[in-house]
Amino acid sequence: VEVLGLDLRQANVAFPIDPEEPKSEMLGLRHLSARVLLTGDRIEIRRAEGEFFGLRLSITGSLLRPTPPKSEEEERLARERMRQRIAELRKRRDLILEAAKVLKHFQTAREPSLEIEVTGDLDKPEELNASLHLTANGLRHGDYVCEELEARAT
Repeated sequence: VEVLGLDLRQANVAFPIDPEEPKSEMLGLRHLSARVLLTGDRIEIRRAEGEFFGLRLSITGSLLRPTPPKSEEEERLARERMRQRIAELRKRRDLILEAAKVLKHFQTAREPSLEIEVTGDLDKPEELNASLHLTANGLRHGDYVCEELEARAT
């Protein structure tokens, strides 16, 4: 069976923060709609949108798929690289979780929005490129108010 793409509409998806810990807190994406195409050696993220801790998330991009291992040694190296990537993600997950929890403390006139565009080669995740655009209006936390917030990062 060959998979050529993925279409999701209004799905709810949850991932454990720590897959090795059965009672780990879950990270959830709600109202996820996505269209992802697998064409040749590329993964084309045409659109992936959903809600993450009250933040409207939108992702687009184009990624080179990892090359399949050609030998047992390459397979062993690929598994080791995957273990290293997972370890790096674990280091960053606490930051992601804390940022998401902070967002819960704010009231907003409209959902804050984060647009992400990602490009690169999945064989070299350390070289992936991403641009981010965050917008929010009417942020409130207690007596503090921010009428408009916009931030861009690459």
